[in-house]
Amino acid sequence: MQTFLTDIDGTLTMEYSVNCSGGLQPFEFLCDWVAESLQCPAGEAEKRIRAAGDPETTCWFRLLERLNVPEGPLWNFFCEYYRPRLSIPEDTVEMLSFLKERNKRVYTATTNSRKITLVKLSLGGLADTDGSPWISGFFGGDSFDPALGKFAPDFFQNILKAGGFDPAQTVMLGNEMEHDARPALNAGIACAVLIDRTQTRDFYRDGKIIHVRNYRALRENLPELF
Repeated sequence: MQTFLTDIDGTLTMEYSVNCSGGLQPFEFLCDWVAESLQCPAGEAEKRIRAAGDPETTCWFRLLERLNVPEGPLWNFFCEYYRPRLSIPEDTVEMLSFLKERNKRVYTATTNSRKITLVKLSLGGLADTDGSPWISGFFGGDSFDPALGKFAPDFFQNILKAGGFDPAQTVMLGNEMEHDARPALNAGIACAVLIDRTQTRDFYRDGKIIHVRNYRALRENLPELF
């Protein structure tokens, strides 16, 4: 296989089971930062943000760019926001390094925008604000129209077309049957890997769907995939 598509949440990352409620919420911070930068009330800042694009489907970093507002504080906010909420498991780092050493191409296939993906990967030292040497490209929620990410019925078909990928040489890494494995296989992608860190078995295969408890088990049980 030459191309590996990957989801982010629950696939490359793992959520902490802690209560992180309270504190400033992301959209509140966005409005406050735009208000401070443009020297206008928070209500006016929200209007300007929504005039620049739909915050539900447009990357917030792109909205800041359109408003000519520096992105650094938003990056720092998200890093601190996600730090107590998620982690990058050690076997994720090992897998991405393993793929890079073998000149495999890894692309995101997720509802996360490129910048939010970079924020999350940066928590494991895998990225910074400029990019990631482990990721060849990004297909996020805002990559295609409509901006629905992997929830769009033709998301994986669009990825294959945009990247010029051979579906027979493409693998999808994910953690959800309905939003990762099945739509990828329906698009003609050769196989899908579903990771579930709570499952009892390290590895088992069900047709074109491979179930793993961690990525070490994938490499040990299916070396021909790489």
